[in-house]
Amino acid sequence: MIDSMMNRRFFPTALAALAFVVLCAGPVSAQDLFEVNGLKVDERADDEVQAKFSAIESAQQRALQIVLRRLVQPEDIGRLPEIEGQRLALMVRDYDIADEKLGGGRYLATISVRFLPEELSNALRDAKIPFAMARSRPVVVLPVLDTGSARRLWDDPNPWRLAWAGRTPHPGLFSVMMPAGDLSDVAAVNVNQAISADPAAMRAVSQKYQASGAMIAMASIGGNKANRSVTVTLMFIGGSYDGETVEQRYKGSGDLTAFLGQVVTETLDTLERDWKQNNMLDFSQMERMSVLVPIEGLGGWRDVRERLDGMPRIQSISMARMSQEEVELDLVYVGSTDQLRAALAQQNLELVFSPDRPLWLLRRIGGN
Repeated sequence: MIDSMMNRRFFPTALAALAFVVLCAGPVSAQDLFEVNGLKVDERADDEVQAKFSAIESAQQRALQIVLRRLVQPEDIGRLPEIEGQRLALMVRDYDIADEKLGGGRYLATISVRFLPEELSNALRDAKIPFAMARSRPVVVLPVLDTGSARRLWDDPNPWRLAWAGRTPHPGLFSVMMPAGDLSDVAAVNVNQAISADPAAMRAVSQKYQASGAMIAMASIGGNKANRSVTVTLMFIGGSYDGETVEQRYKGSGDLTAFLGQVVTETLDTLERDWKQNNMLDFSQMERMSVLVPIEGLGGWRDVRERLDGMPRIQSISMARMSQEEVELDLVYVGSTDQLRAALAQQNLELVFSPDRPLWLLRRIGGN
């Protein structure tokens, strides 16, 4: 059991009391929010065919609840709809079966299920449950341990780094990854550069892992087994929270490894909750906007269109006109302009207002 107190220097939404909430269960691919892997099934019926049918539907129902929990806030989990039968089947993109065994009316297997995002969106809209589907661009976490006498990043022992390694990559909407800690990482950023958030070092390690930025997670540990405490300071360089800092204090007891593991879990839960809140889809607020997209030929336009396609916040895209240099689009989107800009940034797209024209420009960030 641990208690926590937060000194918020960022996050515009209120960060509620930190209770450990399991957002997913079973092995989960960090690359696909809408996929659940490795679900074990064991069903019995009058014959193997019926047992297999029941097992597949059971796995699909379990997988659906896991995926829906990733998209909603913890307080809304109890409101998630129970979906079965034909409606459930229509939500499934496909599924895989491995380690299949059957006989005597019993069926055992391991099943992986993938869902159609648009169908999940429709189900949550019908249930009037707010949800988010925008995943942040990943940030690289650099766990610095402050023992009082020394500060460690790559040097051992660093139980703080091990705690983060055991819980990343994070499978939720807020994407966090751990560096490998190999010689190239050691050369790219040392502990002093991490503490000072050295721009060149942060840029090097972010580029290596194709991340949007870095999150320096510094932990100062005190107390003993009966009365432990840790102060966690998060500093963001690059990414959605560039330049922001947050400080959190935890108290607890017991084994240090377990204690730090729970601290990491609650830190990730906080980041996840806040990201969801900032990226909620409120379908009661629909807006329309005309934007001008500078392009370099059909290839440039195709790249922008591919980034726009599949964004849950954008409901429709229609083309008003097109030339060799630019495309004018009419967008219908959910939420505020600031939320649209934040969602576009995750696709490496920048939405800026040009007072000279005057109109909104949509362009690729850094030519990427």
